[in-house]
Amino acid sequence: MSKNKAIKVVTAAVIAGSAITAVAPAQSEAATNSVDKAITKASNQMTKAFNAYYKEAKYEGKLPSTTTIRKEATLARDYYEAAKKEIAKNGGSTSKKAAYTKKLDASKPALNRVENYVKAINVNVAAKKKEFEVAVKGGTQSKVLAAQEALDQKNAEFKKAVAKVFGPDARRLLLAKYAAPADKLSATVDAEMAVYKAYRDIERKDLIETDLAAAKKLMDKVEKQVKAIEKKNAKLAKNLMKAVKKNKAAYEAAKQLDAIVNKATNQMKKAFNAYYEEAKYEGKLPSTTTIRKEAKLARDYYEAAKAAIAKNGGSASYTKKLEANKVYLNRVENYVAAINVNVAAKKKAFEAAVKSGIQSKVLAAQEALDQKNAEFKAAVAKVFGPDARRLLLAKYAVPADKLSATVDAEMEVYKAYRQIEREDLIETDLAKAKELMDSVEKYVDAIKNKDTKLAQNIMKAVEKNKKAYDERIGNTLPDLPSPTVTIAGQNAVNGTVDLSGLADSDKISEVTVAGAPANAEFVITSVKAVNRNIELIKSGANVTVSTGDGDFVVTSSEILGQLDGGNDGVSLGTLRSILGGGDLVIKGYIKKSGYNNYNIETTIKLGAGVGSPVIQNEYFKIEKKGNNTAEVTVYTNKDVTLGTLANQGFDFPTILAATIFNDAGSADAITAALLAITNGNKIELTKLSGLVDQTITLNGYTVTFKDAKK
Repeated sequence: MSKNKAIKVVTAAVIAGSAITAVAPAQSEAATNSVDKAITKASNQMTKAFNAYYKEAKYEGKLPSTTTIRKEATLARDYYEAAKKEIAKNGGSTSKKAAYTKKLDASKPALNRVENYVKAINVNVAAKKKEFEVAVKGGTQSKVLAAQEALDQKNAEFKKAVAKVFGPDARRLLLAKYAAPADKLSATVDAEMAVYKAYRDIERKDLIETDLAAAKKLMDKVEKQVKAIEKKNAKLAKNLMKAVKKNKAAYEAAKQLDAIVNKATNQMKKAFNAYYEEAKYEGKLPSTTTIRKEAKLARDYYEAAKAAIAKNGGSASYTKKLEANKVYLNRVENYVAAINVNVAAKKKAFEAAVKSGIQSKVLAAQEALDQKNAEFKAAVAKVFGPDARRLLLAKYAVPADKLSATVDAEMEVYKAYRQIEREDLIETDLAKAKELMDSVEKYVDAIKNKDTKLAQNIMKAVEKNKKAYDERIGNTLPDLPSPTVTIAGQNAVNGTVDLSGLADSDKISEVTVAGAPANAEFVITSVKAVNRNIELIKSGANVTVSTGDGDFVVTSSEILGQLDGGNDGVSLGTLRSILGGGDLVIKGYIKKSGYNNYNIETTIKLGAGVGSPVIQNEYFKIEKKGNNTAEVTVYTNKDVTLGTLANQGFDFPTILAATIFNDAGSADAITAALLAITNGNKIELTKLSGLVDQTITLNGYTVTFKDAKK
């Protein structure tokens, strides 16, 4: 085909394809009525308005003024609506109206196209550009990001509207005039906003605190953009670089902290596994030097990590991580605490005592060894891991038990014959002496042929006491006369003093024993509350009263210890509360040279009491406030340990149990509660002042300790 012919064909195609763009022939000549005129007017205006942008863009390569195109589009819409009304009013029959409407709508695509154009130019990108420029000038990152996002959103809205505009030339020109400059303007802060969003995420999500790897990833992601803006002199760039530098410094500090915390957690795990895995998988224990070293390092690293966290501002996440792994430190330190219980030293002292052959020293050494071994076993019970516990007991506790047991027979004999001598039983109670001798006879048989110094010394005591017993059995001495026992004004009848009918306010201030020979002695060996199983006189601490006229007067403070409290006796209400009513049994004997001892056993029937007794002495006051509450007032100017009180005949936990909790059997639980609030490890060393301002609750009861000064 020749070039000229091709041009003619293309031209014809263009003319044919753009028939809608051609100005329609004047139809006013054909209009015979108002309806035709209205349709013609509307069709002409719709075509005119469409061509006002389409031809301008296609043939002139430019866009019409916004004022012109909006005006033409408005007229086109107005004429179209007017023509619709005219058809409805004067169009005639339904079929004619349909024909008129079809004729009118033939030109409506032109109206739709020009209105799509107007919609596009009505998207106000310019306003968002202006707001963006103001924000950039202000330099506030968040405002710039918001303005950029608003500009990009408005530009996207514009591009979407342009996509609906008929004609590629018009679309191209619209995008070039409005969209491209907006894109270019927005892009001027792309680097800044990439940096801002990355570092904003780091700060908002607290990544330097919670996830260093994620923080580093974001920093690396925008490092190129940081380099692009770091030398810029704009306010926005300067503000961003402040945030960048601040967070990078925080990251470096956190990285060091992370390393310190990781070092601590790794060492704590390593120290734990140094004993745990060795025991579990190798069936052996680590050397004491190694485990102590590893545990000390773990503690040192833990403390260093704590200090570093505090110095860094108290990072919650690193504190949480460190404390979560502290369980390993606790476990290895429990292991070290166990091996630090020096059973070996007590074994050595025990062996030296046995070698010396001195019974009292051997008993003391055995008790010390057993106590230390019990302490070791208690420490082992806190060690994590059954394999480690088993191996520790096998290595240290079992040999100590075996060593202690080597003198069990000797010590049983020694304690029995020591009691015979201390209580002067061959003089005072032959039956009891015989009972003790018989109870250890099998042990005597076991040691009598031993060649050790200890066994030989014990056998000397055995032989001496057996000889004295035999001699005592062979002597006939006169009996002492029967004395009269009087307590609280009541004489004993058949060994019983019945005080159950007396009031709580009545007191026991003394025990009187009358009718003994002159210059005799009255020895009280036991004062025991049957219901509570409480012994008010410590073992071996007998009360001895001498008399010149045959009458003995024993004060309540001598037999009831601190229960007397310096108040001229103990009220029956107090005794009934503390001792649970029931019977109080006093045992003893009267002795005089040249007479058989006269054994005395008197039962005091206390009976049940009412009310809330008060126990008061120079150290404290115990006061029951109600059924479930009590108050202990401590006189801190007379501060003593509970061990000192016990030596004076007052077992503080037992008295609390009986007085307040109404259950002497709970004394052990009360002891544990007292130790818990004073952080002690031995009840004997616990000071009364250490209980002040503390509270214990047990079995539904509450006891409050206060200072008498407050």
